Amino acid sequence: MSDAPRALLAALVVHLPSRYRTMKETRAGITASGGAYAPPVGMLEYVAGVRGVHARDAGVQASDLAVAAAA
Repeated sequence: MSDAPRALLAALVVHLPSRYRTMKETRAGITASGGAYAPPVGMLEYVAGVRGVHARDAGVQASDLAVAAAA
């Protein structure tokens, strides 16, 4: 057996951005982008397996979310 030092995860904290974007809003954005493809209603939910996502605002970095979680 190895005597190498081991790490232990002692805690886990998260901070989700307050803005929540539904897959309906995502589909509308894809459709409005002017591309030739518009996903059928319900396809994004089926493929992604989620109804929406927490989305960060412009200018917010992952490190900003980490600082908020640590607080």
